[in-house]
Order: sequence, then C-alpha cells, then structure tokens
Amino acid sequence: MKQTKFIAISSQKGGVGKSTLTVITASILSYLRHKKVAVIDADFPQQFIYNLRDTELKTIKDDPIRAEAFVRQQLHPYPIHSAVVSKDNNAFSSICQQLDGNTDVVFVDLPGTMRLDGISGVWRKMDYIFVPIEPDAESLKSAIGYISVLEDQILNKPDSRLKNYFVIWNKYRKGEKQEIYNQVEAFFLKKHIPLLPVKIEDSVYFRRKDLRSTLLPLQKNMMHSHVVEFAAHIEDIISKRSEEIIDNRLP
Repeated sequence: MKQTKFIAISSQKGGVGKSTLTVITASILSYLRHKKVAVIDADFPQQFIYNLRDTELKTIKDDPIRAEAFVRQQLHPYPIHSAVVSKDNNAFSSICQQLDGNTDVVFVDLPGTMRLDGISGVWRKMDYIFVPIEPDAESLKSAIGYISVLEDQILNKPDSRLKNYFVIWNKYRKGEKQEIYNQVEAFFLKKHIPLLPVKIEDSVYFRRKDLRSTLLPLQKNMMHSHVVEFAAHIEDIISKRSEEIIDNRLP
C-alpha cells in the first residue's frame, strides 16, 4: 500500500497563485516525474482546477487536432475530484479515504479564507502545507496570520497529521529591489519560519489560460520560472530527503 501524502498550496489571501501552482506542480509530478497524483478541488464555488479539466476535455472533444496531440502524448490524466469544505466534512473525508493508500500525492486546493466551518478539520488531514507569498505588506501579513494559526492549532497536534508547513516566494521579479526579500527572509529566519530556497518567478505565461493544463506536461515557456525546482522540493520533502535541511525550526 502506498504511503499517500496530502498536500495543500494554500493561503488565506486570494490572488497569490495557489490554484495555478497546484495545477502546475501536480502536472509536473504526474507527467514528468511519473508519480501517481490526484487533486481535490475544494475551492468552492470557484473550483478553477475542476472547471479547467472540464473545459480541456470539451476542447479536445471538439478539436480533432488537439485530440490527436493529446493521444500522441500517451499520458493518463490524474483524477480531479470536486469537494466542498463543510462543518462535518463527510464528503471530503470520503474522497480522502478512497485516495489514501492508492495514490502517491494528493493535492488539495482550498478556499482562500480561514473563516469557514470545517476548514481546520481539512488542515488536520494535510501532511504538508505550502504557503505562497508575494513581496507586499498585505500578502506578508496574511501569510503570518495563517502560519500562526497552523502553529498554534494544527501542527503536531494529536488529532492532526500535519507534519510541517513551508513558505515559498511566488511571482518573484528579478528587477525589484532585493531589500524587501532580504528583510522578510531575515525575519523568517529569526522566527524559525521555514522558507523554501527557491523563488518562483513572475511570468506572463502563468496568466495565459492556454498554457495552464491538467492534461499536458509543463510548457517549455514556463521552465525558466523555477516552478520545476519547487516541484522537486515537494518531491524531496514528501520523501524526507530535504525537510531537515530547510526547516528553520530545527537546531
């Protein structure tokens, strides 16, 4: 039986790219790293990932050229399940039980809010949570508040499987002043907040809907953004190869 890892790329602030990163990393691990992947889209009512898959399937059905290109790839699309976070989370828990032991990695796309009945119960079902941040005051304040809740209420609690969380820079711009990044990273180090040693670069390609796919591998245009390195860190962490290196809480 597989030791399934449940992962969320999650934040309480909208627009930080959690759903896009979930799609890209799930596709990298599935189609390039050949992991058995599944996605649970619990970001109701938007459900970007679930609807993206539906749109892609309809496009392939209506477009013979794209259908032929997809068949040539000889890929097996990873399943995407729709779920709603609720007070009892019965439906969500049922999906998790079906996947647990039969899948390598389950990505869970969560709503961008902490004010939702049942959300803490979902956090407790995650093995790892990755928190994307941007170099602006609102994003950082939101991330720190989110982290504080995970630390105080979820991490290493008897009723929780959450082993760790990690912060990741997203939408990084090389041309910006590095002072803000240096200051934030020094603060994280002082507060023992684990920060992944990779910055995912801002790219116009992330905003192009035709380049975000749940059915195809990562487009070459996105390879330079360091998202592949992010996926590699996730793979290392879930296999316990790098967690101790980047966890600032450890002595």
